Amino acid sequence: MQSEVDHVQKDDPALTAISSANYKFSYKATPMIEGRMMHVYQVKPRKKRVGLFRGRIYLDAYTGSLLYATGSIVKSPSFFIKKIEFVQQYADFGSFTFPVHI
Repeated sequence: MQSEVDHVQKDDPALTAISSANYKFSYKATPMIEGRMMHVYQVKPRKKRVGLFRGRIYLDAYTGSLLYATGSIVKSPSFFIKKIEFVQQYADFGSFTFPVHI
């Protein structure tokens, strides 16, 4: 449990940001989902680090805003948990994008 506490307290957001420094991106499709055109990218982490994931991100085709992220965590923050899969939904609030549902 202490490792989870340490990770949260010492976390540098740049180390887990969805950026080209942390991930390799591969374009997959442009589907229409929930009435919105989206760009879908496969993401693979450059390093196996706590807080990074392997999966897909969905961006609004017109604004570029992150709408969804799905996948699995590449390195568990806990010895007791072996695999973590997730679907996370995002929304824009002003000029910021925040997670609204996990």
